[in-house]
Amino acid sequence: MSRTSGPQWPSSQAVTQPFWWPLPPLPGSPAPLEALVDGEVVETRHGAFHRRRTIFALDDRYGTRRLGDALRLNPRAAATLCRDPELAELDVERLLFLDTETTGLAGGTGTYAFLVGLGYFEREHTAGTLRFVLEQGFMRSYGEERAMLSWVADRLERFDTLATFNGRTFDVPLLQTRFIMGRMRVDVEGLLQFDLLPAARRLWRLAIGSCALQNLERHVLGVHRHDDVESFLIPAIYHQYLRDGDGRYVKRVFDHNLADVLAIVALAIRACDVFEQGSTADLPPGPRPQGKENGMAASSGGSETLSAPLSAAECVSLGRLLEQLGDAGAAERLYRRALDGAPAPELRARATMALAALLKRSRRHDDAAQLWQRLADEVPALSVPALVELAKYWEHHRRDLERAHHLTLLARERWQVVAAAGPSLPGLRRWAGGDTAPPTAPDDFTHRLSRLERKRAGDAGKTTGLAPLTLSVSKGEPPGPSTRSG
Repeated sequence: MSRTSGPQWPSSQAVTQPFWWPLPPLPGSPAPLEALVDGEVVETRHGAFHRRRTIFALDDRYGTRRLGDALRLNPRAAATLCRDPELAELDVERLLFLDTETTGLAGGTGTYAFLVGLGYFEREHTAGTLRFVLEQGFMRSYGEERAMLSWVADRLERFDTLATFNGRTFDVPLLQTRFIMGRMRVDVEGLLQFDLLPAARRLWRLAIGSCALQNLERHVLGVHRHDDVESFLIPAIYHQYLRDGDGRYVKRVFDHNLADVLAIVALAIRACDVFEQGSTADLPPGPRPQGKENGMAASSGGSETLSAPLSAAECVSLGRLLEQLGDAGAAERLYRRALDGAPAPELRARATMALAALLKRSRRHDDAAQLWQRLADEVPALSVPALVELAKYWEHHRRDLERAHHLTLLARERWQVVAAAGPSLPGLRRWAGGDTAPPTAPDDFTHRLSRLERKRAGDAGKTTGLAPLTLSVSKGEPPGPSTRSG
């Protein structure tokens, strides 16, 4: 079949369309796809397409993760991380890992999925050995789309859950659109979706910032791809292939897609592992229970993968998630575990503020105040929220207006110094100013100081009669009753 059967675009669009960007030359001579990518031509009732099928043993690894460990995915972890209670019934036997390569990144009816990667576990027919199968369907021209989609539809019938990375908002709607455009009655959006992107953001954005797939691979899975193709070049690669039939760049797209599917498997394993470790943070360390789960047994001779310990950032992120779900006890243990690891100053500030806020909501005000004070002493540059909370504590719970007034002044002073430098202030995003000028002191300081001054004037000469808590501030003590020690 001719590789030039794609649409012919006017020459004027060569400047404006990104898929006409020229690609750097590759070594060697041009070669057809079939000579470079192991696979076969699959004939369907709608025509032919090219398919590559790769078999992995359960002990094969992607980075630090053993592929067979996906058989032990915890459905409760998946449901919690994705905020989808239906995933609590997840069956790995009917879980399909999916990733697509497309002719554009914006979606819409003009975007095609020219390469679809599907990964799943199956039992080998003769020996009965479990293995991981990764199939990739590729349309060598636009005319092969219906044939490839019919194959995808046949595969989808065997599964009821999709594991993707940003599939809920991109891959799945795109495939649904292509099925509709091809007049095929396939409800891919009706399948359960285990989308790893929201889960990754909840667990790792605090630690690594960008949750792009390859950034997660480097920082979470320990994988560094070599000779990979950039995602933004893939549409241009496909359209160049349609013009000249050279399969050298397309082979790299096949390898890129294969790595993406394996990365989704490994991230699913690590995400569920983090959740399991965090939700049992009070239990002594030890090997996980062995045995058959999700109706599938582990491979014979395979060794259990040792779980990597939780990082401080994972403890904080998972603590927030469990706190939102109402498990305050597990959240507190995770916050304290993060602080025990002596994290970097900003992460320490976030963990401290999260733990203190939890204690405050539990009406353990004195314990929360101790944490705020420790943060104010140890990390002055990130202590503004702690000082504000301490001012509230001394005003409303200890009735020490002098100390509350002093702490508010100190918070405003530190705000002015830190705001000029422009770093992120944990807990004070609502006070952030414009992008070009340093933010001014928030109105909270003005209102609080005015109220405290009125109270001090009305309570002049009075004493509270309360035994004060032993606390100090790093920049001197105000005069009067607040200098007492308990």
